[in-house]
Amino acid sequence: MKAISTCLVLVFFILSFSSCGEKEQQEQTPEPVAEETLSFVNEEINFGVFFDEKGTQRQITLEKGQKELLVYIFVRYPDDIGIAAVEYRIDLPEGVKIWSDRFYEKRTLTMGNFETGMTEGFGCVYGSELMLHALTLGIDRDLENATISILPSLRTDFIGVAKCDGAMTEVRAISFKAVINPTD
Repeated sequence: MKAISTCLVLVFFILSFSSCGEKEQQEQTPEPVAEETLSFVNEEINFGVFFDEKGTQRQITLEKGQKELLVYIFVRYPDDIGIAAVEYRIDLPEGVKIWSDRFYEKRTLTMGNFETGMTEGFGCVYGSELMLHALTLGIDRDLENATISILPSLRTDFIGVAKCDGAMTEVRAISFKAVINPTD
């Protein structure tokens, strides 16, 4: 009887010890962590609205009674990458409408619209900038500090480019506003 009791105590002790070891091992093993999607903004890649074909003027003062205005939409990026697509939308001030659009002639794909989100594709374009659009805007009211902005698409919440690499890597971009009749 004493031998059976000793065996039971010994078995109990072994089971307790082994379960403690497993518990300790389980506590040391980290729980799997859900993968996060990391996103970054590349400030070298940017969109801008300009009032000149060279892409340098982001402010303009209209002449009294002026009802039409030409603006240029550019994307700029480092020389060492090529881009194959862009995605963005345009936010126009109240009283300003797009009358006509002269777009990049080598584009091969267009989906969406300026107001909710535009995706445009083309063969790989290398260089430091690409003029995407020359827009003729109609103005039907007086404007003061009226901004034209390039923003993320409402559909995808993305503003950026797809690079000409095998994966068509998407890179988020920044954008610069243009101001009509600034008062500052």
